[in-house]
Amino acid sequence: MEINQIPPPPNQGPSLNPFGAYQPTIEDLRAGFGIRLGALAIDTVFASILTGAITLLLSPLDLPTPDILLEAQDSLSELFSMLSISGDQEDLLTGLMVSSSYAGAIGSILYMLIEGFTGASIGKRLLKLTVARADGTAGNQALFLSRMFVKNSDRILHLIAILPLFTFLSGAVESAGSTIGFVLFIGCFLVLGRKRQALHDMVVKTAVFKVTDVKSDY
Repeated sequence: MEINQIPPPPNQGPSLNPFGAYQPTIEDLRAGFGIRLGALAIDTVFASILTGAITLLLSPLDLPTPDILLEAQDSLSELFSMLSISGDQEDLLTGLMVSSSYAGAIGSILYMLIEGFTGASIGKRLLKLTVARADGTAGNQALFLSRMFVKNSDRILHLIAILPLFTFLSGAVESAGSTIGFVLFIGCFLVLGRKRQALHDMVVKTAVFKVTDVKSDY
């Protein structure tokens, strides 16, 4: 040791550079609320287009009226009367409402299968996002489908409620679906938290990442 050089304190390793490169945590790598909301907005547009197309395909069919529309029939009749709508126009509008009720449920199921099978909806894919395990490793189809069922359980229940086979259960199923839907909606805002996971992500232990941040699990 050179003369006048102060020796380092005993049992002390090299000092850490406070200006070194920052290593992000797994929470930092997860997609935040803003970009996920953007993906949802894109998905809403594409899902609406799909629902509209299915409505037009179903409109010529003589589909049974769902109970939820039967219960609102008196209110609809009053509305049509106020708007001076009657006869063929009323039948056309009623038919479109029946078709759109089925199309909304069917369209939602078909659209959510895209994410269920591939791990990314159209909106996520356009924004280069994907579903993965919470630790950032790539997921598999079983994980994607599990997340899909939890995330969209309210829509699945709505589809069950309007099927003629389950008419006797429609009230209870629709009520359960509405409650679950409200809980899941509130759970979406948990993405604003530190963990950046929605309620359905926490249940299935998933998160949304940029495609480039997902690492292979092998």
